[in-house]
Amino acid sequence: MPLPPSDDYTDQLSSAFEAVTRNQRERADEMVTKLGVVQTKLDRKKAIPLHDQFQVWQRDRFSCRYCGARVIPPPVLRAASLVWPDDIPFHPHWKTGVTHPVYLSRAATMDHLKPIALGGSNAISNLVTSCWPCNAQKGEFTLLQLGWELLPITTDDWDGLIYAYQALWHHGRQNATNTDVKYHERWIATIFTTTTSSIPAIPDLPTHDASK
Repeated sequence: MPLPPSDDYTDQLSSAFEAVTRNQRERADEMVTKLGVVQTKLDRKKAIPLHDQFQVWQRDRFSCRYCGARVIPPPVLRAASLVWPDDIPFHPHWKTGVTHPVYLSRAATMDHLKPIALGGSNAISNLVTSCWPCNAQKGEFTLLQLGWELLPITTDDWDGLIYAYQALWHHGRQNATNTDVKYHERWIATIFTTTTSSIPAIPDLPTHDASK
């Protein structure tokens, strides 16, 4: 089970807030100043290329590197939603109630080992496959802060159901919008031309010992 963050922010803020209630503003300011961080200018415009995303999913065998859950690439799920829109509904903004829970529990996502906010990059060596719940929990924390360990790449032959993608798209295309068509054509072109032969390894990090 994930551990709470290892920082002592609550204690520090408690002391500073108490000082404020005692009208000791200068003391409170001094305490809060010690919490200051160097703000990083984030360039959110640099999306991770589809090719890189799929390479990482392949490398990690479509399994979350934090909890081990099998995951499914979003384009495969979205193709299934076109085939069965009433049974596996999907909303472009993943709105609760109109998007099937499988998206939140099993959709493959990409996570930065070293968060962008802490100077991390979109390099493949800094990326791992994550399920949505683990990605949301990890947020902008490091594994060390959370007390998490990076699981080794599984030997499971799970392929993320990629084998069915083209067939799903064939059967669901009649229900697709122009936006859907562009989305899936890009993904199909990416997936079926990507190999794992030159995927950089991730850096050495603490890993989970399955024998324990």
